[in-house]
Amino acid sequence: MRPKLFAGRVGPAVILLCSVALAVVLFRPNMRAQWGPWDDHGILQVLGPAHRASLGSALAQTSKFEELNLPGTGLRYRPSYALVQALEIWLFGDSLTAWYGARILAFGVMVACGWYLLAQAAGPVLGSLFALVLATRPYWARIFACLGPGETFSAPGAVVAILGIYWAWQGGRENNLRRRRIGWLLFSLGSLLAIGCKENMFWLAVPGLALGWWEWRQGRLTALSVCLSGLVAAYAGFVTGAVLLATGKLSQDLYSNPVGWTARFGILLGGLRTYWIVPAALIPALAAWATPFLPRRLSVRWIAWELAVLGVFAIQIVFYNGGWDSATRYAFPGEALIGFALFVPVISFWQERDTLQSSWSGLLWGGGGLLSAALLFVSWHNLQFLSPLIEYNVVVTRKFSTTVQRAAEQARKRPGEPVVLYTRGAGEWEAVSSVPMYLRFLRVENPVVLRVDPHFRRAGWSPAMVEKIQGELASYQSGGHWFAPAHVLSTATGCIEVSGYGPASPGSRCTFAGSLTP
Repeated sequence: MRPKLFAGRVGPAVILLCSVALAVVLFRPNMRAQWGPWDDHGILQVLGPAHRASLGSALAQTSKFEELNLPGTGLRYRPSYALVQALEIWLFGDSLTAWYGARILAFGVMVACGWYLLAQAAGPVLGSLFALVLATRPYWARIFACLGPGETFSAPGAVVAILGIYWAWQGGRENNLRRRRIGWLLFSLGSLLAIGCKENMFWLAVPGLALGWWEWRQGRLTALSVCLSGLVAAYAGFVTGAVLLATGKLSQDLYSNPVGWTARFGILLGGLRTYWIVPAALIPALAAWATPFLPRRLSVRWIAWELAVLGVFAIQIVFYNGGWDSATRYAFPGEALIGFALFVPVISFWQERDTLQSSWSGLLWGGGGLLSAALLFVSWHNLQFLSPLIEYNVVVTRKFSTTVQRAAEQARKRPGEPVVLYTRGAGEWEAVSSVPMYLRFLRVENPVVLRVDPHFRRAGWSPAMVEKIQGELASYQSGGHWFAPAHVLSTATGCIEVSGYGPASPGSRCTFAGSLTP
């Protein structure tokens, strides 16, 4: 006997409408945001002073980004990212409404796909509430409230890929060829997008290969499934191989951390100790397997899902050097996997609900009710962090854009006078680096010069990363990366100064336009 309250279904149309509505409610403040200091400079660089670019021109320029170096030469390799961003630049131009509106829509579609899957896996009540928990996690503010991160594309791509795998598998079980074809196409498109926008998503190739093997065992393997699963696996291998080759050559990762096997294994063990709850979730699954009171198929399913979650989680631990800040974009998909590790028992019991003895009915009723209340509370708790972070993004982008625009206005009135960027620490690095491209976007032709505070602050970065940042800043002072050499100041009759954070530099005689960050 199963609790009917937790049975039934939620229609796809209802899920889609509610998901988009949730996205609008959460991210509507972002429609007041401006160009930001993180990752947006690539968009501005391609748009240039004309504020628009043809598709061909955009592709030619995004293909030169760091994310699309020659394979094996850069620590990032994201072919899909370069393609999708070129398409957005061509379609949206300089319309911030279109850019931020597209993120709201992408978030809504992603939530709808995930919600649909969870409702199928754990029922309409518990599945929907867990979807709400995942949809309100704080890290979404740094993914969908910003314009440039690769996670903006990889997160929806991953969810669409998993939806595709589910549909293809379901179509195979029901002998529904149309559903299978749609499922395989969704899987391949979602996987190519996710893997090519974020290197740590290569694991998405595995479910495709597993489903292909299952179809072969069932005598249902088709040319389409062979081609698409092979394509995704080859693409994942190509992207991963390019990154591993570059990592081996440079002997360090993007953040100057060691990449040897011994170092990575130590990072993995340390990360699993920190996030002990994920490996610990296996213990009740193994206990369920050992007890005679539960169907063996339930416990096997439970163990299999926990091992799958643990495997993908271990990849994220190694990729992110042992952990992440739960309020940053790097928390995806790791933080979501922690939730899944705890939710797998619910999925396992739900899938086997009809095989459980009637004596389990009361426990399922009580457990379902308590879990529903807990999920609602966690969603409410999440919102206390997510909403302020979305608002903070508005504050940061408006502060950054206002300061740069003010400097641009003064520079146009005083042509030839250099714009001086003054930085006090490593935390201002990205904001300072993006200003020359933003000024060019605003049609400013004045030289841009960098000055570094002699008491440069580390701002929580590792010594190796600070050394790398200081090296890049030194190259800027020598005239690299859209900057003019520092000696330009010696012949200037006046200047306009912008600080990364705080007031003007001590003793500055420049006109102060403001700081980039609040």
